[in-house]
Amino acid sequence: MCHPVAAGDPVVRPVAAHERASALDPRRKLQLALGVIWLLDAVLQFQPFMFGRGFAQMLAGGAHGNPAIAGRPVASSAAFIGHHVTALNAIFSAIQLLPGLGLARRPGVPPPGSRSPRPCPVPWALAVWWLGESLGGPLAAPP
Repeated sequence: MCHPVAAGDPVVRPVAAHERASALDPRRKLQLALGVIWLLDAVLQFQPFMFGRGFAQMLAGGAHGNPAIAGRPVASSAAFIGHHVTALNAIFSAIQLLPGLGLARRPGVPPPGSRSPRPCPVPWALAVWWLGESLGGPLAAPP
């Protein structure tokens, strides 16, 4: 069926890329910002330094001065990573890449083969905060 077009009807034109970017709501902007942070974290994890002994030594250094409840798991994970540093760092890098790519996807479009719209980075972020950063150091004894 054909619809007549009146002289006062608006013209439909494609939306330019700069207009789409400015039309992002604050929630989507936050998602994209978090995605960029996760991608930056993944890029930093792919550094050559992280595939050597320095990665495990850096993690082990965070255990010093912390109470046993916080320091022992950090030291144990650093020792385990030290024995398998190349394989585990490649896995860690990929894990940190996934949330960044998941957050960068268009909202509402689930990744192929997935039941949820995005990977859940919260458990991984908590593990990095505890085992990689020693809970940020508030429990550590002053130097």
